[in-house]
Amino acid sequence: MIIIAAMMLCILANGFDIVKDNKALATIYVSSFDNNTPLANLTQVKFSKLSYDEQHALIFNFAIKDLIYHLEVMSKVTLPLKVVKDVLEIKPPAIVIGKLAQDLGGKLTKNSALRESFSLTVNKDFILIAGESPAGSAYGVYELLERLGCDWTMPGKAGEIIPELYNISIEKQYTEQSPSFEIRFPWYSGGPT
Repeated sequence: MIIIAAMMLCILANGFDIVKDNKALATIYVSSFDNNTPLANLTQVKFSKLSYDEQHALIFNFAIKDLIYHLEVMSKVTLPLKVVKDVLEIKPPAIVIGKLAQDLGGKLTKNSALRESFSLTVNKDFILIAGESPAGSAYGVYELLERLGCDWTMPGKAGEIIPELYNISIEKQYTEQSPSFEIRFPWYSGGPT
């Protein structure tokens, strides 16, 4: 037990602390380039009437809103969100999503037909979620939430699995993912518009 506890402390010491003792340590950063649809207007938009790029921007904004919500439910702490124009405005520890993550070195070597690939990099200063498009970055956000213990078994609050934690940390890691199929959910979407 002592050896396992020591190993866990080493992993967490080399990881990234998001919340510690119910205090936000990290800030979420997105680029004004990615975040061009105001979060407040999400429920007022008919998804099918949007262009493909507008749909990607909307998916991105849903993911940012979901990230803030899930971290708040987990820890009872709201992480600050900053929309910035340049990486020079980012101060670690930071969760950096989208184009800014690529500018900070978030690798992205895989491509997909609908630009939905992403990479997730965690080091001691940053969580970098770099997407091939805003929708790719959104899939990276949900990958991070899954790695923090979240799951969704069915629509609505009854289907949410969100652990309650006073401390939220994640170990150093790197993953890059690309969809296996050109259209992720053809039975829901009927294909791209």
